[in-house]
Amino acid sequence: MDIWVPTEGSSTDPLQNELYKLQMKLHMSMENYVKKKKRMQEQFKQEREEILKRYEAKIQELDALPSSPRNKSKVTSSGDELLQPKEN
Repeated sequence: MDIWVPTEGSSTDPLQNELYKLQMKLHMSMENYVKKKKRMQEQFKQEREEILKRYEAKIQELDALPSSPRNKSKVTSSGDELLQPKEN
């Protein structure tokens, strides 16, 4: 974006002075917009990196766990034997 600074309205014409004021406000608003946009983009990048690091850590944790019970052979028990009283 080109940097544009309006020339000061030293005219005796009140319309020229008002035009200068409006141009200056527009210029300042554009500068503020560009600064805020850049700041928000940087914040987004930082937050995105943090999220990606957290998820990468979670994936590594899951990969480090032993194989899940689903991968082992299926158990044919219904679980009823756990409810039976023990014999001495």
